[in-house]
Amino acid sequence: MNFKKEIIRKSLHVPGVLFLILAHYSYWSSILVLSFLVVAYFISVYLQELQGSGLPVIGDITLLLKREEKLDLGPPLLGVGIILSLLFFKETIATCAILQVCVADAAACLSGKFFGKKKVFYSKKKSYVGCIIFFLSAFLIQLPWVPFTTSLLLAFVGMLLESLPFGSWDNLLIPLGISLFAHHLGI
Repeated sequence: MNFKKEIIRKSLHVPGVLFLILAHYSYWSSILVLSFLVVAYFISVYLQELQGSGLPVIGDITLLLKREEKLDLGPPLLGVGIILSLLFFKETIATCAILQVCVADAAACLSGKFFGKKKVFYSKKKSYVGCIIFFLSAFLIQLPWVPFTTSLLLAFVGMLLESLPFGSWDNLLIPLGISLFAHHLGI
């Protein structure tokens, strides 16, 4: 996949922050809209396979940004990760988790693709540069919500989760892992 396409693909992570903002003002609206989008994604993929074209807009975006020929679970896993964080954890915890998966993960991917020559020894598609950028961006973006040391810990755990070789599943693992760890810390 070319770098320009990857920028567009990862830029779709950032609107996930809008659901965090919406949840602050209208919790159930955020959950319902995001749930609708996850279901619409699967309907669109099904229609694409069945009749050659998916739902308008969703189908077009899916085809344009697909990395491989197989089903791309990245978008629905991102939606489910955000939904579960919002449903089961306090607002501060969900905020840190969603910011990490929406902002830090996108920053890590793009910097890793552009600058990351040396790959993490246990994950061939992840680079050390991407991991460092994930850590720094996660740490900085959640500082307004949690203390300095807590932000360091959460950023480190997020970086470890992001570095694992699970492909699109990091869109679910990062928000849930951060949420569970933050809950364990008593945030």
